[in-house]
Amino acid sequence: MDINKKGLDEVRGRARDHARALSTWPCDQTDEKATIAAVDSIEKQLGPIEALVNTIGWVGTTRFEEEDSTYWRKVIAINLEAWLYVTHPVLKSMIARKHGKMVHFASDAGRVGTSGEVVYSATKGGNHRASPRASPARTRATTSTSTACRPALPRRAAEAGDHRQSGADQAHGTA
Repeated sequence: MDINKKGLDEVRGRARDHARALSTWPCDQTDEKATIAAVDSIEKQLGPIEALVNTIGWVGTTRFEEEDSTYWRKVIAINLEAWLYVTHPVLKSMIARKHGKMVHFASDAGRVGTSGEVVYSATKGGNHRASPRASPARTRATTSTSTACRPALPRRAAEAGDHRQSGADQAHGTA
């Protein structure tokens, strides 16, 4: 799932070039109802979701002192609320089946912080902290959740903007 339909079409085309099947679902994951509908559609068409790899994330190139609450709401919606909207229905289904795995990719900004990216760091910290607590192991299901991120960049490289991926403004995530 991704909000960027053009990007999804490109990825699906590349997969086809390598004789691999790939299904994609355009979805604004900051819209709870749309995300639940997409999860339902996926499960109706392909069967139960056995594994969720959530890579949703977005951040602009601003510094906290330059931002306003409109920007903060966008960062929170994409990096935290969308995480909740996709995780919740998939996890409920996994718990009911007592089977499934989840991996959530979250920035190192959530573990050690990133200079100037206060709100983004807070949302990714939420991802890091929430993933193990969402583990359905407490329900005696044979499922697990985990969070992964790349190693931290040296501070100078991060402040120079090397931690941002090209195209980050075009799409806000994949689940």
